[in-house]
Amino acid sequence: MEPDVLVVGEALVDVVHAADGSTTERAGGSAANVAVALARLGRPVRFATAYAEDRYGAMLADHLDRAGVGLAADPHVLGRTSSAVATLGADGAASYEFDLDWRLGEVPSSPVPAAVHVCSLGAVVEPGASTVRSLVDALRARATITYDVNARPSITGTGPEVVATVEALVSLADVVKVSDEDLETLWPHLTVDEAALHLVARGPRAVVVTRGGEGASWVEAGRRVDVGSQPVVVSDTIGAGDTFAAALVDGLWTHGLLGGRLPVLADDVVTDLLTHATGAAAVARGRPAVPRRALSPQARPRLDVPVGSGLREDGAVRLRIDLAYDGGGFHGWAAQPGLRTVQGEVEQALAVALRRREPDGTLRRVPVVCAGRTDTGVHARGQVLHVDTTPEELAASAGRSPEPPPEALVRRLGGILPPDVVVRAVSRAPEGFDARFSATWRRYVYRVADQAAAVDPLTRSHVLAWRRPLSLEALQAASAPLVGLHDFAAFCKQREGATTVRTLLDLTWARRTDGVLEATVRADAFCHSMVRALVGCLLAVGEGRRDVGWPAEVLGSTSRSPEVTVAHAHGLTLEEVGYPADDELAERAELTRARRLPLADTPQEGEG
Repeated sequence: MEPDVLVVGEALVDVVHAADGSTTERAGGSAANVAVALARLGRPVRFATAYAEDRYGAMLADHLDRAGVGLAADPHVLGRTSSAVATLGADGAASYEFDLDWRLGEVPSSPVPAAVHVCSLGAVVEPGASTVRSLVDALRARATITYDVNARPSITGTGPEVVATVEALVSLADVVKVSDEDLETLWPHLTVDEAALHLVARGPRAVVVTRGGEGASWVEAGRRVDVGSQPVVVSDTIGAGDTFAAALVDGLWTHGLLGGRLPVLADDVVTDLLTHATGAAAVARGRPAVPRRALSPQARPRLDVPVGSGLREDGAVRLRIDLAYDGGGFHGWAAQPGLRTVQGEVEQALAVALRRREPDGTLRRVPVVCAGRTDTGVHARGQVLHVDTTPEELAASAGRSPEPPPEALVRRLGGILPPDVVVRAVSRAPEGFDARFSATWRRYVYRVADQAAAVDPLTRSHVLAWRRPLSLEALQAASAPLVGLHDFAAFCKQREGATTVRTLLDLTWARRTDGVLEATVRADAFCHSMVRALVGCLLAVGEGRRDVGWPAEVLGSTSRSPEVTVAHAHGLTLEEVGYPADDELAERAELTRARRLPLADTPQEGEG
């Protein structure tokens, strides 16, 4: 099994009172935020946490599942799910009140993760904190340990017992992340710099000190590396520290540094790690105060590409991969520990083809970025990926083949991948290309056989058999009002804090010569289950159970309509992804990124 990151700690529901008087509820907790952010970055994550079988627990379970975060153990060990009430001031700073119960069930010792991340309340609140320390102590010989202090004095206090608990965990960690406010709170008799060195003396390889708008410092005995922060207009500070911690782990993974004790790192590696993490935190804190294109490549939050790739400015080669797959045998696109996914198969095959290995000879994950995640059972003919490699790695992958390396890679991957995944083409991507952010639209087709003569057992895996006749005219008439810019909340499984506003470019129906109906749906992006909910709604019209005007009425709802039945996944196929001209790719990517939400809440394009 591929190594993963084990995140251990609290999951809770944030009840946020904004400065404008509005109130929202969203899944959160420091450890949960880190787990979700790592999953968004494409890292396989297991999460050891605790919540109850209540409404807040269901909210957390759904949030983690949608993000692709796997559970390391049964979380249902609490009588009630913990919550935090956050009140935002006019300056964006948050104050908290907690209703917290923290304990941890038994976490299996196998498989051994590449890294263990612990943080905040889960590391100090008993009785769970003792279990966390025991788990860290048991795994630290083979896993890299990262610890984010993230103090919450209003809950834990700042007395000697709390400080001793923090320092005990610091002594077990390889990298400790701590804010200047944490240091001032827990060690008030020391300056920030003195407190950081005090922690270094407890045994970690390094202490990373975050300084809000002033950047971050990597502190070791006798060495300090500083990186400034990206200027932002602060929206709020919730999640910024957690995003920093996740990006720091992501950077360590990309540099091949996880899986045991951390060695001494070169200054340029440390700078790259801190730049990546501070950039990610800046995205989480608010929008950039200067246009993103004005920032240096080193200052940009590179959340969608490996640390150090420099968006191909340092000689790295970005490849575009065109992919097709039968989704019936997969638990969706996104990699999930212990489950067969398309991303997992592709990344494993690339690791073999590119001969990317760790120093001990084990395969090293090759992260890819896709144009749109597909859900369990959804197929693709026109999925697009990008992957970053080096000229040397690409050339070596061709072996003795006389073909150019990209063409040779198509053949090599064809011999590695299972028969339900096919690489159709590999090419050198144009400058500025990003499979996800450069895309201007995605086109799906949903296929339905509503006539006995059209139902074919040989196509049953990708054509929905519908036992009642459908009116093509009614389907067309009901679809027309849905095209355009709308809030599709009624047709989406909503994500906390994410917009459901989309531009539906096409929604048309046609009957093929063999009698199969095809719904073509094209949009700039899709929210979760949007296409299948639209199709399910329209099928009710097509068979006469609903009036032609009903879908337009449903569209006016501001929340998911319980009257809409989501169509089965197997009838849906991602057919094509559209991109602008080569000279517009980079600008399109920058524009799309600027519209996206903070990392922990970023919606992924696709029929999730």
